[in-house]
Amino acid sequence: MLATPAFEAQLRARALTSAEPVTPLASLADAIVAAGVRRIDGALLGDDSRHDSLRFLPVWKPSYRTDGEIGALSALGVDHGFSPVGSAVAPDDPAAVTAARLVELLAQRGVTVTGGSGSATVPAAQGARELTSVSSPPLADIVAATLTASDNYAAETLMREIGVEHAQASTTEAGAAAVVDVLQQEGVTMRGVTLLDGSGLAPGNRLTCDALLGVMDLASRPEFAALDRGLAVAGQTGTLARRFLGDALQGVLRAKTGHIDGVAGLVGVVDDTEHLRFAFLVNGQVSRSQAEALQATVARVVAAYPQPPDGAHVPPP
Repeated sequence: MLATPAFEAQLRARALTSAEPVTPLASLADAIVAAGVRRIDGALLGDDSRHDSLRFLPVWKPSYRTDGEIGALSALGVDHGFSPVGSAVAPDDPAAVTAARLVELLAQRGVTVTGGSGSATVPAAQGARELTSVSSPPLADIVAATLTASDNYAAETLMREIGVEHAQASTTEAGAAAVVDVLQQEGVTMRGVTLLDGSGLAPGNRLTCDALLGVMDLASRPEFAALDRGLAVAGQTGTLARRFLGDALQGVLRAKTGHIDGVAGLVGVVDDTEHLRFAFLVNGQVSRSQAEALQATVARVVAAYPQPPDGAHVPPP
């Protein structure tokens, strides 16, 4: 969640991401200055060896690398893996970019770095000293925001971190396998589910409505409250901020949206007197506007239960 001031300003300016938490890189620069550093005789290097060095997954479409769908993956990425801010350019060495941005922020604070910036792995030599640190927002806030804004980059980073914590392996594959195992242990039906990534961008992913509803059941438990809190609210937050405005579902529908080529979906709850949970998936070539129309129809059918609204028709998958 590391972000430069320019990237944070960009997030705040969009309804989709206005509330997304970040870890300000400027806070790290401030902490270095507070530690008494005024000059670095040598280079400032970034180390992202905590996670796999694969920047884009082979199960993704090649176009994702250039169309701004997701930035270059890294355990030490900044600005969601894009550089410069506001572009769709994904750098080959994200850790080096992070170090370069930190050098810039230090220079603004009067700190000289004589050797520039780059990337490397922290040597194993004894005697290294930690000068300072910066903490991320709470994990529950990151998880909730990932769902609200449908943040592909955060989802992929979380998946790799799950691999580190549950399988001592920093790959996407290890994280995905751990997710399946944990959900099965929690009683979620995973039959027919194939997870290839954390974001859902891989065309080979397979989900079922049973699995999605099982996750919604988990969201009702206190330890998984971030899942419930992360659902976008119609007409108010995240991916639903500009939808259902002036509609009876505004402020009532809370859901996670989904759409890529070949599939659209919606899973959530209608917070009326029934509090009905639902999951909807449709396969086929549907445009974004068609996907949103289908999602809206399903949400209205659920809200109208037990009587469907006049003329409502949801086509079979």
